[in-house]
Amino acid sequence: NGNAAGIKAAMRKLLLLPSSTLPDNGSSRGRARRQVGRLLRFQNDQPLDPIPEAAQPAQHAHGNVSAEQKTARHLHRHLANGNVSRAAKTLTASAFADPTDETLQLLKGLHPASLPPTIPAATAGNESAQVSEELFDQVLLRLPKGKAAGPSGLTYEHIAAAAQASPEAREGARAFVNAMLAGDLPHLPDLLDSRLIAFAKPAGGVRPIAIGETWVRLACLCGIAATPGIGGTLAPLQFCIGVPGGTQCLVQALRTRMANEPSVVTVGLDFRNAFN
Repeated sequence: NGNAAGIKAAMRKLLLLPSSTLPDNGSSRGRARRQVGRLLRFQNDQPLDPIPEAAQPAQHAHGNVSAEQKTARHLHRHLANGNVSRAAKTLTASAFADPTDETLQLLKGLHPASLPPTIPAATAGNESAQVSEELFDQVLLRLPKGKAAGPSGLTYEHIAAAAQASPEAREGARAFVNAMLAGDLPHLPDLLDSRLIAFAKPAGGVRPIAIGETWVRLACLCGIAATPGIGGTLAPLQFCIGVPGGTQCLVQALRTRMANEPSVVTVGLDFRNAFN
């Protein structure tokens, strides 16, 4: 109904749903029954049983599991999802940086505090992209498998499973995505948070990877799908969004120019922490 306070309260509850109901440290027998019970209590605002500390996502530890065993687990999960390329990359993936004060300071240096950006006002006469039922179903079918979750723990698989099981859930998810695309939601800091992971660079230092909330990433995918010609309208300023093989086009164009004009000199610049 457009009530900002009600939207914020509902959003917080939605983001708490995975961590409040899905972790289960008990035996496999009866796990589904216990999760259904937690979901019903969560829906009715009833107190939930405390989740064992070992099952808390933020407190979970692998104990004495070796690095090779962790790699094997990731490898098996990607293969089970049918993603052979990602499985192969796990064999050469960077190691996590040690959780020390020094690592934390390096991350703070790469992610300095700043004021929120100023959102420009919508231009009169321009309507925001909206996703139809048919297009939303197509996006859900094409969602990549095995992608890491954001701070809430919600994954693409969770949203797709809910939409497939319930027409009401599918329509609710689509309405939520369209509200994000239209800018009709109040400011929701929890929705805009990211999960920050620090990988250790081979030559020293850390490489920060920020994983945004899955709902926001889904809205981005839907926005791109709803505006198939957006890439062409931004040419030649960008080759990333809506341009098939964009980076390859850029490289080949540069090589062609250099071959035709031997006097042209190219310079590659590595901007320090360009995307933060």
